[in-house]
Amino acid sequence: PPLLVLDARVRLERPGQSRELALHEFFEGPDRTRMAPGEILTRIILPPPTPGSRGIFFKKGRVGMDLAKTSVAVLVEMDGGVCRSARLAAGSVAPVPLRLRDAEARLAGAAITGDAAGEAAVLAMKAVSPITDLRSSAEDRRWIVGVLVRRALDSLAATGGA
Repeated sequence: PPLLVLDARVRLERPGQSRELALHEFFEGPDRTRMAPGEILTRIILPPPTPGSRGIFFKKGRVGMDLAKTSVAVLVEMDGGVCRSARLAAGSVAPVPLRLRDAEARLAGAAITGDAAGEAAVLAMKAVSPITDLRSSAEDRRWIVGVLVRRALDSLAATGGA
C-alpha cells in the first residue's frame, strides 16, 4: 500500500528487453503478477512527492511480527486546509493490494475533518473484498480498514497534513 499511494512503477527486465509498469497494474491475483517468463523485477521507481504532501501507513496484525490482517496507506496533498488530492491503498483485504478510489474522490477538494474523513472510511470499507482465514474474519478486516483510514486521516489532520 505505501508504494501504491506513492504511484510507484516497477522495471521488469530479461535479456535484451526492459519495460515498466505502474505498480497497480503489476498484480493480477494471489501469487500472480504480470511478469513474463524469464523476467525479473530490477527496480522500483518512486516519483518525488509533491511539496506539502504527507503520508502515513498503518498495519494491523494479530501480534507485532505477524502477517497483516490488513494495512492502509494514505498520502494527501494539501492546499491550505483543503485536500488537493488523496491517495489511499489497502492490503490483505482483496485478491491484490488496491487503491481506494471512491474514498480518494470523496476527499479531493474537501477539508479532511469530520464528515469527509468518516465518509471516506465508509467508502474504503465498501471497496474491499476480504476473505475469512486463520488470521481474521472478512467482517473484522472490513471494519479494520475503516478504522485505519479514519485513524490515518485524523493523524494527518492533527500533524498539519490536513
